[in-house]
Formats: sequence, structure tokens, C-alpha cells
Amino acid sequence: MAEDKSESGRSRLVYHYTSMRGLKAIVESGKLRATHYDYLNDPDELVYCKNLWGAHLRTTNPDQEDPPFFGEAYIVSFSELEDDLSLWRAYGDNCAGVAIGVQLDSEFMVPPFSPEAEWARLKAPWSQVSYAESEHAQLVQGIAFERFRELAPTLKRAAHAFEREWRLITWAAAFIDYTPPVAFRPSKFGLTPSIEMAPASDLLPIRKIVLGPAVNPKAIYAVGLLLGTNGYPIDGLADDWRDECVAIRPSALRVQ
Repeated sequence: MAEDKSESGRSRLVYHYTSMRGLKAIVESGKLRATHYDYLNDPDELVYCKNLWGAHLRTTNPDQEDPPFFGEAYIVSFSELEDDLSLWRAYGDNCAGVAIGVQLDSEFMVPPFSPEAEWARLKAPWSQVSYAESEHAQLVQGIAFERFRELAPTLKRAAHAFEREWRLITWAAAFIDYTPPVAFRPSKFGLTPSIEMAPASDLLPIRKIVLGPAVNPKAIYAVGLLLGTNGYPIDGLADDWRDECVAIRPSALRVQ
């Protein structure tokens, strides 16, 4: 796993690409929305992991089918890249959204968001996605399915390596006497289940907002006003964040 500190000694930032509507919901609620593993934007990664484990099983039983289900994992995705055209198009509302930079070493909790309830804290705060397919094939040789199921949300095909992804992952079924409340939103799947994640601190660890290449520059003022209204100190058009302030800047990219 890569270091979570920059050369300056400060926490590294990773970026969550979303729409303006998503930014508004995140800032106003003070929470991130984690999506069920079966309902992510790219269904290929789940197929990849099912095929990976199925191929392993078929080395001893040629008739063995791929596993049908990987359990109740919920995921928030981030990238090390703050201004990438492919990510803008895929996850940033086709260049009309934002990339929200948060500190990589931040701690998050699942409901009921009580700092006193230690069991409710995220058990694996941050996981770096692996794209090494040859290593994945070797990995399945020596572990049980339950362990592979835990690792599956961190494994993707090499073709996705450009995304340089990190994830917050929690397992709803990990709590014996409590299941976090699940919300639902309309999507291409019909309905997509999700749960909320909250920071251990009063505010989300947002340190930078990058506006998408297709966003009107006037949005800088409105985004700053949104943040300020919800208690976030802002640092105007600074290229980088300082202390607890949030830097806001436009994309350096241009689209037609």
C-alpha cells in the first residue's frame, strides 16, 4: 500500500468525482454515500472477480460455476488523479461535475455515527485497488472464499490501472447485532442500495474542489458559498489547500 503522506509531510489527497448535485448532497449532509458492490457504475469488475474465483474452482471441478454473490460490501471510490479527462467523462457528470479532494488518512464511521460506539467505526478505512491480474490469479490459490470475498472489491482488471483508485469499504453484514440503514436511489439498475459514511470529525475532510472542464467559471463563487454556508473555511482560488481551508480551482483541461 502506498504511503498516505505527501513529500511535504501533509496527508495526501484523493478525489471523488461526482456531479454538482452529488457535491451539494455531500456538503449539506456532511456524509458520503457508499454504493453496494453489485451496483457500481462498472459491472465488469464484479464479473472479473466472479470469473477469477470460478476459474480457480474449475481447476479441481470443471463443472463448478462462478459464485453468484459476494455479500454486502458498500464502497466509496476515489482517485489519486485530481483532473483527469477520462475520469471526468466516466464519473464527473461528463465533465460538468466536480472532483472532491479529501485527506487519505481520514477516519470514517457507519451509522449510528457515534464516536463512543467503537464497533461502528470503519474496520478497513482505506484500500488501494490492485490491477495486477497475474498476482490476482496467484492470490486465489491459497485463500478461502471468505477471505477472497473481502479482497474482491480491491481487485480490478489491468485495463483500469489508469484510474489509480482508492476505496472506502465497509461490510454491512460485519455487525452481528446491527445492520446500518440502507437507502435507495433510482438508477440504471432500477434501484441502487447505499449506506452513509460519516467522518469521525465534525466536518468532512474536504481540502480541495476541482471544477470539471465543462463547468461555468461562475460556479467557483457558488461552490465557495455552498461550502462556507455549511461551515467549511475556504481559500478562494488557491491551487493547493492550507491548514483546514478548502481550495477551489477550475480544471486545467478544455473540452469542446
